[in-house]
Amino acid sequence: MKKLVILMLGCSCFLWVGSAASGKETRMIRGSDQETTKTKEEWQKHAGKDVWVISQTTDNQQPYTVCTNKDGFKFISREMGVIATAPDWQVIVFNSKGEVFCKLPAADFTGLECVERFDVDKLEEAKPSPKEQSQKLAGQNVTVYTGKPKYTPEKIKQAGIDPSEISVLTDNELPLQPQAKTLLERIYGIKGLANVPFKITLKDEKGRTVDCLSTDWCLKREADQNFFSIPKRYKEVAKESEVEHPKLQPLKPGQFRRNKPPQPQRHDKSKKDAAKSPQ
Repeated sequence: MKKLVILMLGCSCFLWVGSAASGKETRMIRGSDQETTKTKEEWQKHAGKDVWVISQTTDNQQPYTVCTNKDGFKFISREMGVIATAPDWQVIVFNSKGEVFCKLPAADFTGLECVERFDVDKLEEAKPSPKEQSQKLAGQNVTVYTGKPKYTPEKIKQAGIDPSEISVLTDNELPLQPQAKTLLERIYGIKGLANVPFKITLKDEKGRTVDCLSTDWCLKREADQNFFSIPKRYKEVAKESEVEHPKLQPLKPGQFRRNKPPQPQRHDKSKKDAAKSPQ
């Protein structure tokens, strides 16, 4: 009997993991509201079928999903998403809740309002400890980079920490194209990324640390030909601000909108560790 597990990735893509009758595992990703094929042979007909999918979580429990291969890039956080594909790497910013999108040149894309930016102008490879040299995250080899965030007083107040250093553990192997890397740098607000960041930690001058981003898993899957696209029913708008803050349609009788879930406060890792230490 076939076993099927469905995991939601953001708002517009699904990861399907099944077991074929032959006993061979079949993996595929559905890109939008498109019909999916049923056999591995059919999937092999699609170009760009191999996609790396990285699931991440912030310390405020905000989910990120990064998808990349040699021909495309997708980033999703709740209802907001970014897609870009070769050869021109034009950016599509979309909102799955408002069902709207806009297109803009890659040079005009500056990031997403819903994603925390770290305001780092430069990263340098750190001298790793023996433990860090063999470190792996989500099954991937990583390299440690450090930099200095440039936080304004207002941002320091919002973040709950005045960071003197940022530590970025970056993957070494994923097929992130230079154009996609530039988009990811603007999303995270970190210049000089070598690849997808798997862990981001802030540290202040008192030694307090906050783990701002962690990676839950990283998997290679097969995607359909519509994976790097949006549903046809989405409406195109002229400005990115109209995507970030769409005018929602009036509700029909019996419908309701979910309120945005409350955001937990940022936790100081040092305080948490001290609380666990015996007196």
